[in-house]
Amino acid sequence: NYAGAVVTIRDYAPTRSTKITLDATLANHLATFFPQLGTGKKSRIAGTWMPTVEVQFMAAEGTVTHVASTFDVWSEGNGDFAAQPGLEAYVSSLRREAASKTHEGP
Repeated sequence: NYAGAVVTIRDYAPTRSTKITLDATLANHLATFFPQLGTGKKSRIAGTWMPTVEVQFMAAEGTVTHVASTFDVWSEGNGDFAAQPGLEAYVSSLRREAASKTHEGP
């Protein structure tokens, strides 16, 4: 279980990024898109790709697990793995929710 997460969504044209901080509930739901996250899973398959989203999952005891993903694949740095379907839609919904909170008044 994760205590929270910081999601960085990268747009490469123009170059900018959006950071979103997630509470434990949202972080743990996001983690379900990355099977065996944080287990040290390794693969000999690793491509050269630029991440669309990066996530730092924070555990309650203070450890941080870093994930990079293109929405189709993900990696903790030890190989590439297939992401679960729906990751892009979920991250898009997080971005929309964050944007709506930014535009709300006090």
